[in-house]
Amino acid sequence: DHIQSKGELLMLFFFWVKRYLNYMQPEFLFSNGLNMTINGILGMGIFYLFELPWLLIGIFGIIREKITHRLFIVAWILVGIIPASLANNEYSASRVLLILPPILLIISLGAIRFFELIKSIKNKYLGWGIIYLYGFFITVILLKATLIFSIHFPIQRGEAFMEGTKESVLYAINSKDKYHEIVYDPYRGIEAPYIVNIPYMYILFYSQYDPLHYQNEVKKYGNDFFRFDKFTTRRINWREDRDKKGTLFIGSPWSLPLQDLKTNEILKKIYLSNGDLALLIVSPNQ
Repeated sequence: DHIQSKGELLMLFFFWVKRYLNYMQPEFLFSNGLNMTINGILGMGIFYLFELPWLLIGIFGIIREKITHRLFIVAWILVGIIPASLANNEYSASRVLLILPPILLIISLGAIRFFELIKSIKNKYLGWGIIYLYGFFITVILLKATLIFSIHFPIQRGEAFMEGTKESVLYAINSKDKYHEIVYDPYRGIEAPYIVNIPYMYILFYSQYDPLHYQNEVKKYGNDFFRFDKFTTRRINWREDRDKKGTLFIGSPWSLPLQDLKTNEILKKIYLSNGDLALLIVSPNQ
């Protein structure tokens, strides 16, 4: 048992080392760390690819030159990765925000040295040629990033970022006086209801709900159930809920099956940017 325990600890240690080193992989840093697209072909890293030479020059400068507090800068990066590596993800871009300041400092140092090297070239035509080529390289990468952010990302990752929630919540807020209860199912997803939403937070935000009133009002809690004011967050069971008049229901097609709904019960359909039906707003016939 003692040997087995040591073996398990050793395996756990190497598993953690692997997770730690994942945050140093070129793919994460410059290729697909942001996970902007599903297939990863048009991925983006947490840094632009044109920053890679600056990062390498900056690291060389940190090692070779006597930069003030360089040990602190290196320690900041190495220690800052530890919390992210302990999380239950292979890697996560949001969890490296802690180490971005020192890395950006190194990249900035490398950029300064890079342009100093170009400036030191005696042949001005060669120097300007490098600048124009590098400028073209930067432009291409920024254009690609613009296309990913504005076109591919909304279409491929809209569901993961709760697309449609704002639209549904605004409808609920504007319809509040028409119903005695508004029920919002937090479970959604195109392939399966595996995405859990937090609709009451959106309701509080977009309605500019008075924080003092929210803190003082009576709320109801239960198993997978939460209610304040007229808003209830819970699973919708349409077989039981279809007879509840004067109630507004918001949920995915998983909780509000289209085949079980009458046409005049469907008040609004909300679609993702890729055309998939994300949410339905329904009220049983009066």
